[in-house]
Amino acid sequence: MGNTIKEVCLKPQQYSCWNTDDVNYQKIKDLDVNDNEYKKILRIVQNVVDGKHQDNTNGSTHYHANYIHPRWATTPTVTIGQHLFYNNVK
Repeated sequence: MGNTIKEVCLKPQQYSCWNTDDVNYQKIKDLDVNDNEYKKILRIVQNVVDGKHQDNTNGSTHYHANYIHPRWATTPTVTIGQHLFYNNVK
């Protein structure tokens, strides 16, 4: 699991961009916190965390890309682009 956003995001194999063998790993490591795009994304994330932005996942706790088929996946709550979101995953 994880008790904080950081713990969840950095959990091994949780988000592929943090896997050292992922093609996006170095891009994530090289992010410039002073870049305007980074600051814009940070504001959006903070608004989501603060509840100021609508949750378009309907409170989902799990998700995956549509080309992956985890054994826990049942009927998705919502589909956004190529990602399927789920509630009440056991």
